[in-house]
Amino acid sequence: VWLLFCVIGQSTVALTEFPMDDAWIHQVYVRGLLTEGMPTYNPGEPEAGFSSVLWLLVQLPAVALAGHSPTAVVLAGKLMSLVCAAATAFGMAVLVYTLGGSRGTQRLAAILTLVTPTFAFAAVSGMEACLGAAAVVWALVLFVQRRVLGCGIALAMAGWARPELGLLVILLAGVSGAGSQPGGRWKRLLSLVLPSALLGAVWVGYCLVVTGHPLPNTFYIKSVGLNIGAQIAGYVRVVVLSGGLPLALLTGMLYLIGVGTLIRQ
Repeated sequence: VWLLFCVIGQSTVALTEFPMDDAWIHQVYVRGLLTEGMPTYNPGEPEAGFSSVLWLLVQLPAVALAGHSPTAVVLAGKLMSLVCAAATAFGMAVLVYTLGGSRGTQRLAAILTLVTPTFAFAAVSGMEACLGAAAVVWALVLFVQRRVLGCGIALAMAGWARPELGLLVILLAGVSGAGSQPGGRWKRLLSLVLPSALLGAVWVGYCLVVTGHPLPNTFYIKSVGLNIGAQIAGYVRVVVLSGGLPLALLTGMLYLIGVGTLIRQ
């Protein structure tokens, strides 16, 4: 109900438009996949100007059903965002349950996920943010449940949803190496890393064939004049401290508790 209000509660424009042009860009590539079998922006010219391979594939059925109606295409994109948001919230409840949380705590985790303002915006944006979130949450669920290969596949999906989420493979591989028995350590690490390595190789290979560069065009465009220090400072200011220092300290504490919990698993 909350997420539907976010879609239709403000104005009718929310039903017929995306809030960011990135969503339309992905839709153009989806249309290229449907009509030409390749992600094209201009007809007959395969490109790598999109950041989320998995988001293109996930949207294919909905966009195919939407046809050529712009309003239907927008609704299809928003619907897939909503589905991914619901999968993320459900995954949060399962994660809390797996870690031994009460039924009330499980419900609270799901509710807080859905009503977080930035997440609610992402859920109706027609973009891949909630898809990446769902992949990460379910990767953590599978990791805690010691289903290592399933976790590795979910991590690979996360990397195809958002390239920067591939860094999570390194984090969980480190946690797994620190917490696993010596006899099964290498098998666990291989199960975690190999799926991401294979899908990453496919994506790099595609980019090399199409553009001659190993990474998508969006990386080279956004990395021009990139100042790492300024980016970190901006992240701390906009993301970490935007909710106030107490919330930032609480988030940091919970993050450390979460990492410690994963290591003990």
